[in-house]
Amino acid sequence: MQWYPDGIVKEVRYYTGGAKVAVHTGWWPDGEIKFSYAFKDGQYHRDLREWYNGGQPSKAFYYQDGRETGAQKAWRENGKLYINLVYKKGRRYGIAKQKACFAIVDGKRKGVGDERYDVVDSVSADDGRLSVQ
Repeated sequence: MQWYPDGIVKEVRYYTGGAKVAVHTGWWPDGEIKFSYAFKDGQYHRDLREWYNGGQPSKAFYYQDGRETGAQKAWRENGKLYINLVYKKGRRYGIAKQKACFAIVDGKRKGVGDERYDVVDSVSADDGRLSVQ
């Protein structure tokens, strides 16, 4: 366990044989939840959640044995969704609206930001079932 200087609990983490296990939880100094990460054998497993100070969500990811699977979402502090992805059978579907870093050379993009992803009409993960159209 870790504490803030005023004695409020900052983080609770669990280890077995040096590997992270169980649910690790952290709090902001005002006592609001900051993060909740589930681990199995040292790898993310199941829910990974983060919140901004004030309670609005920051990240909602899901893992299975260390690999991203299912719906993955992240929000900016202003509440705008900037990552909205679904992983199905190791493939990534959706949009990550992150700033791309690239240069324009001879009218063409060069450098980071040239990644290509499958484009689909819609993605949903209702009731734990993935639907990709």
